[in-house]
Amino acid sequence: MDLFSDILEEYPKFLEPAHMEILWSEITSPWGIEILKDFNAETLAFARLVIAFGQVLLNSGRLYKEPQDIQCQQVMGTFNIFLVNIGMVLCRFRLYLLGGGFLKQSVPL
Repeated sequence: MDLFSDILEEYPKFLEPAHMEILWSEITSPWGIEILKDFNAETLAFARLVIAFGQVLLNSGRLYKEPQDIQCQQVMGTFNIFLVNIGMVLCRFRLYLLGGGFLKQSVPL
């Protein structure tokens, strides 16, 4: 996921429209939805990928020029989910850190 996030952030025109469609179909697949449900370190990487994808759509103008496009609506809906659940996400992330999840895996004690 980090590789695709890096590509989208640094080289937004690298992927062709067909590749972007495939990437979005993977993001919205059961695999992607499951990552959003199971909050862990992978969820943060996944959120970065979704945000990078949305940034490409925004920079291309597609996000605001084609608001009726289903992909644009799905991206905005995903952003809305992030914003609505930000309190829950931050709370769960803090509990995850306090519980020793990400922190113990990343930082030697």
